[in-house]
Amino acid sequence: CNGVSNDLCAVLGNSCPKLIRLELDNLQLLTTRGLQMLSQCALLQDVSLDGCHYITSSGLACLLEGCLHLARVSVVDCSNLVAVEVAALQLRFPRVDIIATKTAVVARGGAAAATAISATPVFGKSYARVR
Repeated sequence: CNGVSNDLCAVLGNSCPKLIRLELDNLQLLTTRGLQMLSQCALLQDVSLDGCHYITSSGLACLLEGCLHLARVSVVDCSNLVAVEVAALQLRFPRVDIIATKTAVVARGGAAAATAISATPVFGKSYARVR
C-alpha cells in the first residue's frame, strides 16, 4: 500500500468514528498529519503502524491523546521514532502497550535508551516492549 497517504487517514478520521482496530502497516506516505487525523477515531483500541517510517513521536502522541480507548500500538520498524521519546510516551500513557523493535527505535545523535526497552516474544518473533 505504498500509494496510500494521509488522505486515507483523513477519510477514516472523518467517516469512521466507531473504528476499533486498524492495520496501516508499511504505509510509506503516512506522517504525523495522518496520525492527527486518525486521532478523531476516539474508539480505536488496537493500531498497527509497523514499517511506517515517516511517523514521529509527536504524531504518535496525537494518536494517544485523541484515542482514549487505545490499548495497543505497534510501531515495529518505524525508523523515525526515538527510543527516549517513545519511552516517555509509554510513561505518559500507561494504559497503552507500545510495541517497537530495538533496532528501529534508537536515539538520535548518540546514546540509546536501551534500559527503556526489554525484549518480548510476540507471535514467535522477538520484539521489544517499551516500558
